[in-house]
Amino acid sequence: NINFRISPGERVALIGPIGSGKSTIARLLTGLYEPTSGLVMVDGIDIRQMESVSFRKKIGALLQDSSLLTGTIRENIELGRLDGEEELIRVSQLSGAHDFISTLPSGFDLRLSDRGEGLSGGQRQSIALARSLYGKPPIMILDEPTSSIDTDTEAALIAKLKDELAGRTLILVTHRPSLLSLVDRVILMSRGRVVVDGAPDQIGQKITLLKAR
Repeated sequence: NINFRISPGERVALIGPIGSGKSTIARLLTGLYEPTSGLVMVDGIDIRQMESVSFRKKIGALLQDSSLLTGTIRENIELGRLDGEEELIRVSQLSGAHDFISTLPSGFDLRLSDRGEGLSGGQRQSIALARSLYGKPPIMILDEPTSSIDTDTEAALIAKLKDELAGRTLILVTHRPSLLSLVDRVILMSRGRVVVDGAPDQIGQKITLLKAR
C-alpha cells in the first residue's frame, strides 16, 4: 500500500527507523526485488518489461550490501562499461577513492579478492560509489552512501555530490540528517508505510526522533 511518484530531476530522501522498509524500496527500484503486487515504473514502463541493458544504463545504484567482485579495481568500477580512463579517474576522485588507489603498487589494476578483502570499509564503499557514478546514469539510488566514512570526509563528499547530481534524479536512503542537504523532498517511513511526504523543512521535529545509526 505504498504509492508515490518521483519526477525526472527530483531529489528524494527515504528516511525512517531501521526496519521501516527503506532499503526494500531501494531494491524494488533497482529490480533486485520484484513486487508481489503493483508496479515499479520508469518513464511509464514497468521495469520488468524493460530490456535489461537499457534499464541498467539508466540506474546508478549503491546499496548497503554492494560488495566488490573478484577482479581489478578498474573492473569493479567499469563493470564492462568502457567510457574511458578519464571517466574512471573522474568518478574515483569524486567518490574519494582516487587518493588511496593512487598509492597502490598496481593502482586501478590491483586485483581484489572476493568482497574486497584487505580494504577498509570506507575504501570498499568509495569504490562502490565510484561504480554507481560511472557513466553519469540519469537515475541514482544511494542507500547509506556515507555509512563507512568519517564526518569530515562525508562533508567533502556531500559538496561534490551536490554538483555531480544536479539535474539528475536521486533516491537517497539515509539515517543521517546531514545528507538531507542533497534533496528537495523527504519521504518519512515507519513500519512499511509512508508517514510524511514533503519538503525537508516540513518534516521538522520528526527528523530528530529518528534512531541514530
